Amino acid sequence: LADIAQEFDTEIGALLHLSPKTVDSYRSRLMGKLGVSDVPALVRLFPHALAHAHPLATRPGSGHRQPDRKSV
Repeated sequence: LADIAQEFDTEIGALLHLSPKTVDSYRSRLMGKLGVSDVPALVRLFPHALAHAHPLATRPGSGHRQPDRKSV
């Protein structure tokens, strides 16, 4: 399971332009704030969180994007 978690950290990090260690740290902090002790418990909360998320947070392409910079 640790290998699978590391792979997800790598994939999520690539999507968000973060290191896998940063993704792991953010997930650990989130789990502490939510009072869950393992990843399966965090995953079980996801449908509830998605149902109460801001509408823009659930739309495709609504992730963080860097502004386009034109060279001068």
